[in-house]
Amino acid sequence: MGEPMTSYKAQATVMDDRAATVGAKAAHVVSPTPSTPTPGPMARAYERFLKMPVGVVLALLWLAGAALLGSCALVL
Repeated sequence: MGEPMTSYKAQATVMDDRAATVGAKAAHVVSPTPSTPTPGPMARAYERFLKMPVGVVLALLWLAGAALLGSCALVL
């Protein structure tokens, strides 16, 4: 245990030996699912929104921001 490690193989051997003495089992590796998740309706709507012309998107975002600031000003 006090010997210096000289290679990856030596480190792996020591780790295997330690795991065997402790009684640890090999970890079971599960591969990720091959299917990709399908987007929900909000994601599809946002995607369609961003596919609009740039001017329309910027104008709508500006209006939404102005409405938010206006409602905050009314509350004060």
